[in-house]
Amino acid sequence: MKNTLILCLISLLLFACGEESQVIVVQEATPVEATLCNCLDSLSTVNKATCDSLFPEPQSNSEKRMRIEGAKICGIDLIYEMDTIVSLDSLPEPESIEEVLTMEVPDPLSAECQEFLEDFATAIKHYTKIVNSASDNPDDFMLIIQLNEAKSSFKEWPSKPQMFSCSDNESFKHKVEKLTEQADELLAS
Repeated sequence: MKNTLILCLISLLLFACGEESQVIVVQEATPVEATLCNCLDSLSTVNKATCDSLFPEPQSNSEKRMRIEGAKICGIDLIYEMDTIVSLDSLPEPESIEEVLTMEVPDPLSAECQEFLEDFATAIKHYTKIVNSASDNPDDFMLIIQLNEAKSSFKEWPSKPQMFSCSDNESFKHKVEKLTEQADELLAS
């Protein structure tokens, strides 16, 4: 019986080995390492969220130049539009209110903020015109009344809502500062 059992096992084993069987091997897709080259390659299967966290979009001119150099090493040509104005400190000093309004700044202004600046500039011009007229004619009672109204109206500008909503933009703050300096110069003359 032992011999029969051993023979059955051997024949079963030979029978099982004689058939061709397919073995399916499941291969996991190995993730591609997130490098600058892989992240810049649009055909790469790298995790784009990882790329965005490791290699965020360059913001300044120096970051853009570094990214362009890195891409050249990868054999990829990148073109970025460089900012023409590097910082607010490098801007030329404006000579007039109109120059302040038209000066190019690094941070774009919303339409609401730009409109506020234009209205503020108009208020400065109006106020200085009344101040100058009143100083030329100190005995004109109507000009004194207009001057008092213009003073109270002009003092309201710093507390207007747009002054607060736009103040997170550095370019806006810079232009307000320059407009105020122009107003001081006009009032001093």
